[in-house]
Parts: sequence; structure tokens; C-alpha cells
Amino acid sequence: MPERIVSYVLPWAIVVAVWPLTLVLHLAIGDSPLWVGLLAVGFTYLAHQTWKIWTVRRQETRNMATVFVVAVLTWALFAVAIRPWQADIVKAWAIGGLVMSVAWCIRHAALSGIRDTDKSPETSGNDGLLSKIRAFKDAKVGKVTETADELRVPVHLDAPTTAKEAQDAREQIAAVAGVGADQVKVLKVKGDESKVNVAFTRDTSDAKPVIWKGPRHLGKSIADAPIWLGGRTDGSDINWWIVGSEDDENPRPLAHTKCTGMTGAGKTETICTAILQMRERTDVVPVVGDPAKFQQSFGDIEEVLGLAAKTREDTEQLVRNLIPLIEYRAGLFGTLTRADGGKGYKQWVPEMYTLHGIPAIFLDIEEAADVLMVVDEEADEALRKLRSIGVHFCASMQTMPHDNIPRKTRGQFAQSLAHGQKEFQDAKYSLEAETLEAGADPTKWANNAPGSLYAEVTGTDKAHWPVDGRAPRVKAADREEMIRVTRPYWAELDEGSYRILSRGIADEHDGAAPAAVDQPLEGTVDDDFAEVSGLDLTSDGIDTSEPLAAPSGPEVTFAAPLNTSRMTDEDARAELLNRIGILAAGPRTEVTFEALEDIPELVGRPRGWVYGELEQLADDGVLRRLNPPTEKAVYEITGSLYAEAAAG
Repeated sequence: MPERIVSYVLPWAIVVAVWPLTLVLHLAIGDSPLWVGLLAVGFTYLAHQTWKIWTVRRQETRNMATVFVVAVLTWALFAVAIRPWQADIVKAWAIGGLVMSVAWCIRHAALSGIRDTDKSPETSGNDGLLSKIRAFKDAKVGKVTETADELRVPVHLDAPTTAKEAQDAREQIAAVAGVGADQVKVLKVKGDESKVNVAFTRDTSDAKPVIWKGPRHLGKSIADAPIWLGGRTDGSDINWWIVGSEDDENPRPLAHTKCTGMTGAGKTETICTAILQMRERTDVVPVVGDPAKFQQSFGDIEEVLGLAAKTREDTEQLVRNLIPLIEYRAGLFGTLTRADGGKGYKQWVPEMYTLHGIPAIFLDIEEAADVLMVVDEEADEALRKLRSIGVHFCASMQTMPHDNIPRKTRGQFAQSLAHGQKEFQDAKYSLEAETLEAGADPTKWANNAPGSLYAEVTGTDKAHWPVDGRAPRVKAADREEMIRVTRPYWAELDEGSYRILSRGIADEHDGAAPAAVDQPLEGTVDDDFAEVSGLDLTSDGIDTSEPLAAPSGPEVTFAAPLNTSRMTDEDARAELLNRIGILAAGPRTEVTFEALEDIPELVGRPRGWVYGELEQLADDGVLRRLNPPTEKAVYEITGSLYAEAAAG
């Protein structure tokens, strides 16, 4: 008998056969409560096994089979305990058997032998579609989920079909579904080669834009949360970690990034958006080198940059400066005192800024393929060591081919932001093979969908890497507002790092820490005025020998002098010692940075300078470092030694 007919006949046969079976059981054990009780236990076990074993079938089939078995066994138990020929028992058998058998046949007719033309819109794109493809034959399809940009179908493959075989059938799925192959993803399920998620994404022209919502982590450390680069079609966020983590349960190394995409694909916009968000944080400084079109790409956010190299020569010099920066920071990290009283840091952590004024650095190099090719040896050595000193290197370029950048250098970039590409070969240089096998294809965007990207980023499950993403478009007004709101939180480069990074760069950024070595001004009136005002009194026809006219009006009120110049090292240290002397004259002998918080602005130094001077005074014996169970550095003034230092 054909299998299809058996499926319809089977429930009727069970209902008919159960009546004589209960008659025999009633005559054998019907008058024994013990045996009837044992029969009830056995029937319960059968119902449980039905529910358990039928997990391999569709949920509708499993539910129907369990209800049918429970109904039949319940009736059989009553028939054995009472009398199967009693009128009510017979009526229950006839009516119940009829209802359950008909329900079974209806279910079976709905789920088997269905034609594509007879499917509802809700089911026409999942299991019926997939059943036409060899790799998905006899696969079990889970519940379909739908978002604004994606339809996702979980599939349990029939052994021995593997996830890789399912991925190879991606174009067949697209052909059956009547969509482009670029709209189909076959995503592996982590830890189970027998399961995949088949995702159908909307056409690029139908995708909804990602809305920019302003600051997300204002005033937090760059280590507290990732930078938000937008969203994916599966509803997940694109989260980009700039620094690593030493967390014991979820360690995350700092990983450099390659940002690729053809001209017009939106990669620079993505970087600009990320830099604006970095300025929400209190302990990271963005640095940019652009050899060709700095003003066009970064001109509207130039003021947020800690340092900018705006020409090819300066950008190449910036990369060369990384080697001495590594030597400087590596030595410095090993000598700094930690909050727990220990000595030295293995990698950058937030307390390095709060205690010592040493920020993390985000370095973006535009047109990196050309720059890195020229400074190949310097770049390769730097990339291997920058991570440990808190520098995240982002190489932005159209593509990363073998002939431009050697393999040893390309291997240093563990993260990838892949925007639209012209050729699929370019995509192979930008994305992991596993991501491409799942259906990622940046060539479908080219430069027609700016901001669309695939993000292979640390801290994110690789199952999300092949999913289409989109960065938000930040309007000019939103950028201006971000700059205004975040300005109070901008970190500064420590003086040593700035001096090294800016060495040899002609056009240094005005808002960064001064790069000049501490040298006293000439001291003349003209020089002092020129330093304060920025005017050259010997130019533009001004005769400096002619006396100034008396001010008009009955009287002139002079305001207190402004601190518009940077003190020399000698004067700055004297000011710091003077403040410590004032504290020593009071009732307390403890010194904290809070008691000196106005000193950086007063002497024209970053906060890190104050931390360094306090450490130096502790090494000289002027102060003694205390180690209370807090995160704040506290020092005790040692009276006699302070007097000697002040006198000197």
C-alpha cells in the first residue's frame, strides 16, 4: 500500500483495533485496582515517549500525534476500568475516534503533497521552497522570523548533509526563490554543522536607512563600550571595539582594522562617524593621516582631531614616527605605578589616563595602500607592537591586494569594515573566506549604496559577520551638535606622545598639546605681545618706535592678566611646589590630584604632566606615595624634605 494512503488509514485502524484490545484487558485485569493502576502508569509513559520521540517531526505533527495518543489511551483506561460495552464508553469511542481520525487526515493533507500554487504567502518562501534543493532534502524547518530588512529560516539539515554543502547551494536557493544570489545568506550555527540559518534580505534599494541618534556613551571610557557603526539586517548592532580587554571571562585583544571600499562607497564617512563617537569618551585621541584630500574628507571635523597629517610627505612621516613612539610608550608603561601599588602596565587600560594622563590613540591612515607600500618596513614593525601601547591602527583604502601590501603586513589586520567593491577579487582581500562562503558580497553595492558594509569585528559572534550592515548618515547639523556636546570630554595626547608623533609634520593641529620642547620666550615686549596676540609688530607697516596714543575716555580699567602663554618647565614646577607648600601649611598633609585640578590650565600643561611631576617628587623623596584601597593616587608631604626642595 502506498505510503501516502497508509498515513490516512492508520488513525482509523488504531481506533478500530483499540476496542477489542480493551475488551480483552477488561476481562483479564478489569477487577484488579493494582493492575489498572499499573496500566495507567504504562499509558502515561507511552504519552511521554510520544512527545519526546516526535521532536524530529514538524511541531504541528508532534502536537497532533501526542494529542491523538493521549486521547486514545485515556479512553482505553476508562474502558478497561469500567466496561468497554457500556453505552457512554461506546459513544465516547465512536465520537472521539471519528474526531481524532478526521483531524489527523486534515493535518496530513495540509502538510504533504502541497503544490507551490496552493501555498499561503506566509509559507511560500520557506520549507516548501527549500525542499526543491538537493542539499535541503528531508531537512526540518523551524519557525520563520521576519524583520524590516530580513526573512530568516532556521533549518536542521538531514544527515550527512553539512552546513558547507548548504552554503554551496546558495545560488540554487536564489533561483527557486526568484531573487538575486546577493540577497541570500546561508549562515552556519556555531557549534553545530547540521544546522544553518537561511536569510533572505531585501533589495538594496528597499533597505531602510539607519537613523543617527546622537551621543550614546557620553563621558565614558573607550574601554566601557564599543563604537556604534550602525545596524545589520538581522537586527544586530555593528559594534567596533577600539581597545582590548583583560577581562578573565571574556578577554579581547586590541585588533587593528582594515577599512576597504571603492571611491564613493562611504568608508570615510564611516570613519568620521566613529571619530565623532570617540570624542564622547574621556580617554582616547583620534589621529588622522590623509595624503591626498584631507580637507574634503575631514575638514568639517578637523577640530576634534588630536593631530592631523595633511600631505603625502607628512602622512608617511607620521607612520615613520610610530617606531620611536613605541619605544617611548613601551618604556613609559613599564615604569608607571598602578592603582594597586604595583609597577608597570602590560597594555593600555583606562586608569593610565585617569592616573597618568596617557590616553589610547586611534590612528587612521587614508589611502593606506600607497602609504604602507612606501614605508613597508616601518609599518610592519609598528603594527606588530602598537597594540601593546594602546594604539589602534586603521588602514583605509580601496582594496588590499597582494602586490601593494605584503602578506606579513596584511595579517596584522584582524578586523575588517568592507564597503562596496568593484570586483569580487577585491572582496577576497577584504573578508574572511568563511564570510564569503556564507553569501557576503560587497560587489552588489559598488558605490551605489554608500555606508553599506560587512563588519568582521572582534567581540561579535562570527555568525553576524556575513550579514548586510549599514552605517548611519550623519548630517552636517548633527556633526556640529556632536562637536558642541562632546567638547568638554575631549582627551589630549600626553606631551611625550604628541612630541614624537608630530615630529617632522609641517602642519600641526592647533588644538593639540604643544609640540615644542620647553624653551623660554625671548622676553622682549614685542615678542611677548606677538606670542599672546599672534601679530607681528614688525610687519604690515607698523612702526614699533612710534609711541602709542593715550586711550580715550575718562578712565581705563585694566582686567587681570590672562594666562595665554605656556609656562617654562622651571616656572611650572615652581607653581606646583608653591601649591604643595600651601597645602603643607594647612591641617592636612595629603596631596591628591583633586587638590591640584586647576594647575594644568594655570601652567599650560596636560593633566598627565601633573601626574608625572607628582611621581617624580615621590621618587625624589619630597612626597611619599600612599596606597589606600581606592583608585585615586594619594601622596603624603614629608615636611623637611619639602622644605629643602622648595629652598632649592
